[in-house]
Amino acid sequence: MKDSKTYSPILWILLLLILAAQAFLIVRSLSRGEAEADIDKMQEYAHALADNRLYSQAIAEYDRILETGKLSEKKSANLNYLVGKIYMERLSEYENAAARFLKVKLLKPEEHLERELSLKLVECYERLGRSFDAQRELERETSTSEKPGTPGGKVVARIGKREVTLSELEEEISRLPDFAQKETNTRERRLEFLKQYVGAELLYDSALRKGYDKDPEVLKGLEDVKKQLLVQKIFQEEVYSKIEVSDSDAELYYRAHEDEFEDKSFGEVKELARLKLQQERSQEEFDKLIARLMKAEKVEIFEDQL
Repeated sequence: MKDSKTYSPILWILLLLILAAQAFLIVRSLSRGEAEADIDKMQEYAHALADNRLYSQAIAEYDRILETGKLSEKKSANLNYLVGKIYMERLSEYENAAARFLKVKLLKPEEHLERELSLKLVECYERLGRSFDAQRELERETSTSEKPGTPGGKVVARIGKREVTLSELEEEISRLPDFAQKETNTRERRLEFLKQYVGAELLYDSALRKGYDKDPEVLKGLEDVKKQLLVQKIFQEEVYSKIEVSDSDAELYYRAHEDEFEDKSFGEVKELARLKLQQERSQEEFDKLIARLMKAEKVEIFEDQL
């Protein structure tokens, strides 16, 4: 009679678990290989779209790759950088380009890209007419005492126990109109602005201590200012932002109103002609908007009561 080996149930369970684990690893390895192959195909397709100057479609495909979440930070940084370059160099969409370059900086790209990213951001800001932001980016690139992302940044003034940081000051300057921002492009002008800002903060604190924030006239004034800001906001969004005036439009306006420009050439008054035409078209759009709102709200005007 032959000897027969017997295995305990525990050994059988262990054997089955080992086999299952091996099968799982094999399947996962195959799935990972298939996923990497799919991403490679998607990337190859995106490159082909870009090579054939189908830039919007290429960006959409690059974004599909990024949305898979299967890329390392390094690869994500490289793809976002590539998308940023397409926006900047091929489509001249500088806001989108700047947004991508900022994303790349947050993804900690390769060291050799750091300075190039800053320079590209500077160029984007300059193209957008944001000279202050361009200057700030250059200062961050060359500064050794402040790094991007440092909470608060450098302290530039102290009001009692309260600190005024460089980033706070920059935020205040960025709220100024473009022409006013350009006036703060030197150290002396920024120092002057800082002193004015500190002065305004001191006056504000003093007014709060005196209880002026509860004064009826102040509260009425605040309500009026709020109303004006809201009206300006809807005017900007619904009217002004939709008005586009090309150089040819401005020239046609100039030809039709030459007597208004004191015999100056179009080149000398091009921006003024553009502004005048923009204002004229804005007024037309504003009148249409008011007419639509009055109709929707069933407004009645009682002229005989005036």
